[in-house]
Amino acid sequence: MLSRFYAWLDSRLKLEPVKETLLDEPIPGGASWIYVFGSATLFVFFLQAITGMFLAVYYAPTPDHAYDSIRYIETQVLFGPFVRGLHHWGASAMVVAIGLHMLQVFLYGAYKPPRELMWMVGVLLLLLTMGFAFTGYLLPWDQNAYWATQVGINMVGSVPFVGTFLVKVMRGGDTLGASSPCRNGTSSSTTSSSSTWRGPSWGRSPRGHSPAPSLRCCWRCRSWTLITSGSPRPGRS
Repeated sequence: MLSRFYAWLDSRLKLEPVKETLLDEPIPGGASWIYVFGSATLFVFFLQAITGMFLAVYYAPTPDHAYDSIRYIETQVLFGPFVRGLHHWGASAMVVAIGLHMLQVFLYGAYKPPRELMWMVGVLLLLLTMGFAFTGYLLPWDQNAYWATQVGINMVGSVPFVGTFLVKVMRGGDTLGASSPCRNGTSSSTTSSSSTWRGPSWGRSPRGHSPAPSLRCCWRCRSWTLITSGSPRPGRS
């Protein structure tokens, strides 16, 4: 049944040449465990995308509810700690896997012609992955996430000419504040195609930078309340 369906598709879409190019390419020296890091990176990417979509259903990208929504996921949502654990450790695994893959490609000379374009794309994907890891770290909005992100942003600020501009883009303003969880969450999710969402940027930024109070819809009870605080919560990331 499946073979006939594949033959029907192949007669119309010419899938056999594509299959030979992607799956039947000979590997110099034969198959080896050293070549698994690219596939491992792709697997972890899909894992991050799937778990990220589930977490985005419950996560609230606002200063006053980000930390509470994480606690809600870990204590109230079915399999919430398991899914968040997969996403948390999957982020580290993806950085390690893509780093090992790039190292293997470099040491084996796989970046040489005619594959130099693939090498350049791989470098861009490495930088993009590092961006995912950095923007996702702030999302729990606790003390660890806040100060670690602050240190990273200050390092970016030392870049000549464009440092000040990049700092404002990463912070979502002059300081890490109300729009920072929203901006980092949007960057971490939409860029990786795991989910597409955008949260409001209201309220008060941490450490005493306080715009006028504003109305916000509570993420759990859906009721409108007057918000005058938004400091990061104590706790682990």
